Amino acid sequence: MLTLEGVDTNYGAVAMLRDVSFAVGEGELVCILGPNGAGKTTTFRALSGLLPLARGRVRIMGQDIAGLRTEALSGLGVGFVPEGRRLFPDITVRDNIRLGFEAQRGTGFAARLEEMLELFPRVRERIGQRAGTLSGGEQAMVALARALIGKPRLVVMDEPSLGLSPKLIDEYFDTVAAVNRQGTTVLLIEQNAETALSIAHRGVMLVKGRVVASGTARDLLDSDAVRHLYL
Repeated sequence: MLTLEGVDTNYGAVAMLRDVSFAVGEGELVCILGPNGAGKTTTFRALSGLLPLARGRVRIMGQDIAGLRTEALSGLGVGFVPEGRRLFPDITVRDNIRLGFEAQRGTGFAARLEEMLELFPRVRERIGQRAGTLSGGEQAMVALARALIGKPRLVVMDEPSLGLSPKLIDEYFDTVAAVNRQGTTVLLIEQNAETALSIAHRGVMLVKGRVVASGTARDLLDSDAVRHLYL
């Protein structure tokens, strides 16, 4: 579903990712972990078409994404949940979700919206409100509903737990795990390592823009090196 091969990226003269390689197979839930400044969000930007590569290759569903804009990737069947949710605050929850549906070129909006409201009952209560009036937890649910409504094959999420209470984090990640069990492939970029690894199949650990460890979620949780570096 997703492959990064020897990816380097720069912000101006500053090197951010160096020789980053990993793959996400169909149906997997893989998490990318790392402390602040590790290159997690840079990875999101590189694979979502927001940051050009200095070297290497990113393939999504076998297609090299070089030169493709983010909206083109959405049309291929990829849903994105960016850091900070990035909702449009002055339009309604319904219209924010509809934007994700249209970006992914879905059909049957009303039926899909009802499925999202079944998945997120709290969103149903807020469907006509402006998105900017929602709490952080409610915005997180709307952002995930926006990513899922077009039935993407792959969802890429960047720091979805940021700003959420521990109770909401557990509820949110339970939903992510359920979505994955239903067949959607998930790449979860997350600083909350133990919670992310508790639902993931595999993990990739970044430090200073390089992959320093990868393996099954259990292996990473049990790894002395990973615990020393991060946990």
